[in-house]
Amino acid sequence: LSYVPAEAWSQGISLRDVFELRQGQINIAMLVLALGALPLLVRTAQGGGRWLAAGTTLFAIALACTPGLSGHASAQQSAWLWQLVDAIHVLAAGVWGGGLLVLAAGAPAVYRATTSETRTPLLHGIVRRFTRLALVGLVALLLTGTVAAITLAGSVTALWETPWGRIVLAKVVVVVLAIATASIARRATSSFVRALEIEALLIIIALA
Repeated sequence: LSYVPAEAWSQGISLRDVFELRQGQINIAMLVLALGALPLLVRTAQGGGRWLAAGTTLFAIALACTPGLSGHASAQQSAWLWQLVDAIHVLAAGVWGGGLLVLAAGAPAVYRATTSETRTPLLHGIVRRFTRLALVGLVALLLTGTVAAITLAGSVTALWETPWGRIVLAKVVVVVLAIATASIARRATSSFVRALEIEALLIIIALA
């Protein structure tokens, strides 16, 4: 959210001019939605009930839709279709990547609060439930990312012939490494938390 204002400031463009642009307006909308979702997230995490969870989900969907309104998707023919693909891509990244970040942040607390006898079945149960959801998110992420990358690049060869394409391929490599790390984490007990932390770091790099 701070990238556009910072980039404008570095080039001597006033913030007023930035916010008169579509990109600036979308950034403001994202900021408002994010700030509105924050208290809902906190309350939902505290057990706010089904309706509050539904409201939080709607905020998340709205946030996922905003990047495509001013990015590459909005410049394509049938912009609404590519904006939908972009929104699904962002939601999938949130489900898979965001869920893993939460899992990595919470796993150390589980280790501290449980004994060796109760820790393994508890962690396996959490991971098993999350894996079902994460798999759906990962498949959607890869499908929408592949379709969008080839379409926006113009051709398959552009993926390695252009700087933008090479960045996309680098992200794909990072995602593959994260998947491999996840496979190790699911099988290891002693190094489970460390593997999750590595996986979370790789996800942050891929989403950057």
